[in-house]
Amino acid sequence: MVESIFEKANREIDLLSLASRSVTLRKSGQWYTGPCPFCGGRDRFNLKQADKGWVWFCRKCGDGKYHSAVDFLLRSGGMRDVKEAVRPGREPQAAKTGSGLIDAARWQAQANRFIDQCCYDLFLGDYQKPLQYLTLNRKLRREVLLGELVGYNRLERYEAGDQWGFEKQKRIWLPRGIVFPCLFSNLEVASLKIRRPDHHPKYYKIPGSQPGVFGYRNLRFTSLIAMTEGEIDCLTLEGEIGDLTGVCTLGSASDDLMNLDLVRWGFPFVAAKAICLFYDNDDSGRRGAQRLGVIYKAICEKLPDGFKDLNEMHCAGVDLPAWFCRLVEKHHLGC
Repeated sequence: MVESIFEKANREIDLLSLASRSVTLRKSGQWYTGPCPFCGGRDRFNLKQADKGWVWFCRKCGDGKYHSAVDFLLRSGGMRDVKEAVRPGREPQAAKTGSGLIDAARWQAQANRFIDQCCYDLFLGDYQKPLQYLTLNRKLRREVLLGELVGYNRLERYEAGDQWGFEKQKRIWLPRGIVFPCLFSNLEVASLKIRRPDHHPKYYKIPGSQPGVFGYRNLRFTSLIAMTEGEIDCLTLEGEIGDLTGVCTLGSASDDLMNLDLVRWGFPFVAAKAICLFYDNDDSGRRGAQRLGVIYKAICEKLPDGFKDLNEMHCAGVDLPAWFCRLVEKHHLGC
């Protein structure tokens, strides 16, 4: 049986630590009891760890039934401090990768320097072809590119591995191309992807990158999420309907929500009333959308015939906001 995103989140969230932030709980057999974090009292809140994660109930505000860790987060308004919800020891200072140990703080510092330089080169550098490609050929909005800190690495080079925090890897390759940073909500860098011109494979992730959600900051306080297959489609849709709904991408048709650390990234997806998938009109896109749709029960919306992807629709003059609003009405969704 396929584990759902809800089940994975419930299993990974340390609800005892999260609830103990606001109330004092005492152990009584299998249960932890104390005041309810939502309605107070003295011992009406009860919490225990079950096979599939923590469960809780409150004798006053719990509607007479057990609730999950996800229910707790939804009721409390989300994970304002995500680290408090992570099981102890989940975020070490040195992470293990295929290239050995990596110093996370040093990788972050170097990644941010790389992003700053690439943003400067894209928007203010002498070589303007990459920006012209994005804004004229792909018709992407400059303000959206700036908002996601998209950049351009103009010089292919190798940098010392220890500059990026690697213990064993001696050199890090930085190919020339358009840079798509995947950022957490506090601007922490999760991954760096480079789109290389006229190369196969087209995309390259800098070593040390972790699974993440491109456009994650757009998902706050939204009940409907639009997911695209890749970054250019995401930037396209964000520029056209970003005021209507949150738009994001996992980066490719083969990437999966279940590969994410759901304690860290999962709350918007758990809280959303609906997710619409707008993947490419090809075999890999259809397979990716179908797989994600089964796990999350998302709406897989086929693009109109004759168009490969959302950016192609946009460049052909399709009114994406009107098209999207028709889909919202068709599926009885709310933005």
